[in-house]
Amino acid sequence: MEKITKNGGYNESENILAELCEKTFLKLWSYPSLFRDDGKGRNGVGKELCDLLIVFGNDIVIFSDKHITYQINNEEGVAWGRWKRSAINDSAKQLIGTKKWIKKLPSRIFLDHNCTSVFPFFRGKDISEYNFHLVAIANGLPSEKRIIINTSQEELVNFETQYTFSNEFIHIFDTKAFENITKELDTSKDFIDYLNKRKETLLNVKNIYCKGEENLLAEYLLREDIPLSVFKSKRGKKIRDCEYMDLINSHDYKNGKILDKNSYLWDYLIDNIATHLMEGSLITYVDNSLDEKKMVIEKMASYDRLSRREHAMAIMKKYTKTPPLAMSSFLIHSGDHVFSFIITPSLPFKKKPNMTHEKYINSRLDILQAYCSAWYEEHKCDVVAVITDNLEIPIEHPNEKLTKLIFQKGISTLYRKSGELSQGEKDNLEYIRSYYGILAPKRIVKSEWLSKQYPDKI
Repeated sequence: MEKITKNGGYNESENILAELCEKTFLKLWSYPSLFRDDGKGRNGVGKELCDLLIVFGNDIVIFSDKHITYQINNEEGVAWGRWKRSAINDSAKQLIGTKKWIKKLPSRIFLDHNCTSVFPFFRGKDISEYNFHLVAIANGLPSEKRIIINTSQEELVNFETQYTFSNEFIHIFDTKAFENITKELDTSKDFIDYLNKRKETLLNVKNIYCKGEENLLAEYLLREDIPLSVFKSKRGKKIRDCEYMDLINSHDYKNGKILDKNSYLWDYLIDNIATHLMEGSLITYVDNSLDEKKMVIEKMASYDRLSRREHAMAIMKKYTKTPPLAMSSFLIHSGDHVFSFIITPSLPFKKKPNMTHEKYINSRLDILQAYCSAWYEEHKCDVVAVITDNLEIPIEHPNEKLTKLIFQKGISTLYRKSGELSQGEKDNLEYIRSYYGILAPKRIVKSEWLSKQYPDKI
C-alpha cells in the first residue's frame, strides 16, 4: 500500500490544533492543511482547503483556525466587532466553502500543495451519507475575555455571537474552550457525541447563558443522564461560572482520571496499527483495500473512553493469565461487530528448523484468519481481529509497559465483512481446528476466552 504523508500546520496555533486533534482522533483520521486544485494552473500550487480535516466513519469535521490579535487599546465594542469579523465571520465563510467543495468535488482534494497525492478516503464514497460538523477555533482574545453562549432572543452584546451563518451551524470555540474539550473528550466517539448534543441544544433550547464553554461542557459531563439537564430538556438555564472548576476538583473526577490511565494502552494499540497502515507496512492476510485495512482501527477507535478502560485491562489480564507457550484469545461484542484479540506463542515457532520470520508471520496469519472465520460462523456479523505474540516469560500482574513492548514487535490485523465463508477460508479453518484442537463449534460461546498450550504441535 502507498504511504500516506501528512502536512503540519503553517503557524503555531494550527500546530496546536493539529496536536490536540491527533490526540483525540489519532493520526489516521486527522489531516492538517489539505489542498484543492483550483488556481493550480496560475502558480503551480493548489489552494488550502481548510486548516484541518477529520474523516471518521460517516462523520466529517472541518476546522478553521484563526489567530487574530484583540485590540485592547480600542473601545470594547469596536475591538470586539473587529476581532469577531476576522476570527469568527471569516472562519465561517471558509468552513462553508470547504463543505461545498467536499460535497461537489471530493476527488479534487489533495495531501500536498502540488496536488499530486489525492486524499485517499473519499475515493468511491457517496458524500451525501456523511454528517458534517463545522468548527471555528477563534484565538487571540485576552485570557480575561471569553466568548459567551446566549441562546435568548435578545440582541447580542459584546462577546456573544450567533451560531448559524448562511443556514449552517458553526461550533465556535475560543482557545481555552477547545483545549478543555479535547482534554475531557479525547476519543472520537466522545468528541462527536458532544458536538451533536451541543448543536441540538443551542438550536432548540432558549435562554441558555454560559460564560466559558468549559462550564457548558461540565454541565454535560455532570448531568448527561439526568432528564432535567440542559442537554435533555427545552428549558433554559444560566450555568455557573465555576461549574468546570467544581467538576475537576471533585473526587469522582479525579478517581476517573486515575482509572483512565490504563485505557491509553488501547489508544497506543490503535496508533501502532495506524502508523503501519500509513507507512504501507501493515501486515494482513490478504491484500485488502485501504478501506478494509482502515476499518480495523476505525472500529477499535469507535469505543469511548470508558470502554477503552475495560478493553485495555482485558488485554493486560490476558497476558497475565496466558502461559508463555500458550495460544489464547478473548472476544468483545459491540453492536454491529465482534472484536477478537489473539495471542500466539512465537518461541516454539522460532525454534522449528528452517523457520524464517516470513514463514512465522504467514503461520500466524493463518491462525488469525481461522479465528475470524470461526467468529463469523458463530455470530454472523463483521469481525475485527488483532493478533500478536505471546510473552516469552510469565508475568504476575497486568503490565502496560511490557504490553507496549510486545505490540512494537509486530501486530497483524484482519477485518472480515459479514458474508459466507469462501472455500479457502473453510479449508484453513478446518486445518487450524484439527492441527491445534481449537475453535471447535461447540466451544465457541458468547464470552469465550480460549487458552491452550502447544509446545509439541508447534
